[in-house]
Amino acid sequence: MAAGKKKTVAVPWRQDFRDVALLPDIKIVRTHFIYNFLAVIFLVVTVGVALYQQYLLSVKGATLADLEATIRTGSATDKRNQADSAKFVRDIQKVEEAAAFPDAMFKPELFVVQLAKLQPEEGNVKSFDMICIRPENGDATFTATISGAMANGKDKSAPEMIGAFLDGLNADSDFWNGAKHKAELLYATPVLDKNLFEYSIRLTISAGPSTPGNKGKGAK
Repeated sequence: MAAGKKKTVAVPWRQDFRDVALLPDIKIVRTHFIYNFLAVIFLVVTVGVALYQQYLLSVKGATLADLEATIRTGSATDKRNQADSAKFVRDIQKVEEAAAFPDAMFKPELFVVQLAKLQPEEGNVKSFDMICIRPENGDATFTATISGAMANGKDKSAPEMIGAFLDGLNADSDFWNGAKHKAELLYATPVLDKNLFEYSIRLTISAGPSTPGNKGKGAK
């Protein structure tokens, strides 16, 4: 052989028939169980977070339901309080008006009696409404609305009977106690099938405080 020529060494060939996946783990620190442990921890944490969020949602839902129930209860109570307050104010106004009646020239409680005296026998009062307006400074003013029906009299027609009734309300008499008053006819409508007239009269009375000087004097 010539000097300097390298010697070729033949490596014997051998087929590797091993199944590495089936071979046991011979590493000093095994890693498969670590992956499984981390996967279990991740699953537990995920489930825990989901359950905690569901718990928070349920707590918030219960709190919201309690607040809505409280609001409904409070609203009903507020409405009752407002209604009671409004009724109390109306009652106070009635008491104040009732307390002022004895000092007024006009006596509303006696007017019904006077109205019955003035009403002709052929007439029928169907409704009677009265309101009182009492300003802070000034005399109280009563407004009465008298509605009814009038039939023909023996010697007067129904319109004439209504006119006489209106004149009686406007006449000055001791009953008015000097209170200024005015009666006016709002309407008089014939009812042909019943042979009578339906009417409505508005009466305005200024009921100032009574004094010895104005008692018994008529309105001017």
